[in-house]
Amino acid sequence: MSTSRLVPACALALALLGGCGLPVPGTASSAPAAPASATTAAKTTDAVTWANDFCGAVVTFQEASKKQPQIDPSSPKKALAGLRTYLDDFTAALDKAIADLKAAGPAPTPSGDAAVTALTDYLTSAKTSFAKAQSALDQASTSDPSSITSAIEPLQSLTTPPDALKNLSSDPELDAAAAQAPNCKTLNAG
Repeated sequence: MSTSRLVPACALALALLGGCGLPVPGTASSAPAAPASATTAAKTTDAVTWANDFCGAVVTFQEASKKQPQIDPSSPKKALAGLRTYLDDFTAALDKAIADLKAAGPAPTPSGDAAVTALTDYLTSAKTSFAKAQSALDQASTSDPSSITSAIEPLQSLTTPPDALKNLSSDPELDAAAAQAPNCKTLNAG
């Protein structure tokens, strides 16, 4: 396959993979019973910690989605290798984001749990699409541009990720926690 055919295929892959932006939620509460003011302070701290962890998972995904594959147009083989590396790296970021969401623990509110479920479902679906593309790309041939185009077709099924910050801001407790969480502030700034 000529480089001129591979580059458009890779450009298509970039177009399909770029521009994913995600949102943010709160923190799990497991403080023992205490006076009302102490309980409220502990719940707030737990909510901020949870929101920070949730937003950290979103930041991981966002950072990965901003990266572009390193395509070397000097040879179809190198260009294909660059695309494979990109898919591997993005899949690793998806794995980390999913693991970080699980590690955040239960949300302090039901809407936080719903935000985690929606985001985890999206990331898991994206991971499946990337795995299909990786598998097909492993079978792709540099002498057959259509095999590369076909390999990245599973990525076309990706939809816009859920707006995590919107999900948090719709819940007063999580909105207040996100406003204090450094990772959530990073998302709001970006």
